[in-house]
Amino acid sequence: MSVSGVRGDVSIESALEIGPDLDAEFRRMPGLMYRWGELEAVALGVALQAKMFMEQSQAETYRRLRETSLKSSDKVNKLTEAALEAMVELDPEFRSYRAKYIEAEVNSRKMRAAAFGLMAKRDMLIQLGYGQQSQHRAGVDSVPAPRKTR
Repeated sequence: MSVSGVRGDVSIESALEIGPDLDAEFRRMPGLMYRWGELEAVALGVALQAKMFMEQSQAETYRRLRETSLKSSDKVNKLTEAALEAMVELDPEFRSYRAKYIEAEVNSRKMRAAAFGLMAKRDMLIQLGYGQQSQHRAGVDSVPAPRKTR
């Protein structure tokens, strides 16, 4: 997954990386969070619209099959509600709408996961910033190298 608009194309993998320059990372975070949050909102909108079309197709198919059943001359073998619902599930048009909805829902969840990943990165940056401040106050510029044992 990648997105344009934040320093060119930014994949979620590169957006989640934490570079050595914490100041640059802190400055980059608001734009990344906004952009991926926006993508999540768009994906959710597409999924909700696909769900609406799927439900509309389900209702129309059910009505069509029911009317056909009522018009049939075979009054003895009328379709039950369960049989009608099963026929709706097998209708090619309804199945097409259901597949589009599932695809849109999967994409929406991927975008949500990306947004959660960026929130976790933000939390990590805050912790790294606190650690860096503590080291600076203590007069330590970097973490000392481990001592060699004999």
